[in-house]
Amino acid sequence: MKERRNRILAVVIIILTVFGWLLTIHGLGPIKPIKDDIKLGLDIKGGVYVVLEAETDQKGSELNKTMNQTKDVIEKRVDEMGIANPTVAIEGTKRIRIELPGVKNTDEAIEQIGKTAQLEFTLADGTHVLDGSNIKNAEAGTSSGNSSGGGYVVNVEMDSAGAKAFEEATQKCMNGGTSVASKYKNNKNETVSEKSIVILLDGNVISAPVPSEVISGGKCEIS
Repeated sequence: MKERRNRILAVVIIILTVFGWLLTIHGLGPIKPIKDDIKLGLDIKGGVYVVLEAETDQKGSELNKTMNQTKDVIEKRVDEMGIANPTVAIEGTKRIRIELPGVKNTDEAIEQIGKTAQLEFTLADGTHVLDGSNIKNAEAGTSSGNSSGGGYVVNVEMDSAGAKAFEEATQKCMNGGTSVASKYKNNKNETVSEKSIVILLDGNVISAPVPSEVISGGKCEIS
């Protein structure tokens, strides 16, 4: 009798095991397969593991701000790659760890996430004004005038070439802007004004301020 019970128990266990396997792989009716909810890491799915280290003398809150900004840029690049379950995390103070499960082309992935961020200023029709090489300094601050209502602004300082190009661009904006419709949309999917100076990071619009005056001298604040 005991032997018979053991045989029956073994059969039940086998049936339950097979049923569980089928449910995991194929699902059951409206229930989607469990495997679809399992996040496969690099140890199972394979992929690319990269650690980037910042070369900077910054410390404290300044370094922390830079690292978080860099992490945000990398996350956007990874999202554009369409990778499932990626990991982008700050390690220590100067390192960022990136895990890309399932990625096969290591060189292409590293090139995509490790390239220098491309900052560009254009007119609303896409006409190039200046780029990151023309920016001497940019930092957060508070408004020096009444245009932003005393709120926070970004203070930008340009080199001589950038200052000249920016003055000419703001002059054009004050004269009515571009003669064709704007080619850019903001993060609300709204077409930006033809009178805008469009600021792009890696080709994505991050801001599109409209100048309130012709800006000369190579310094401006963006509210």
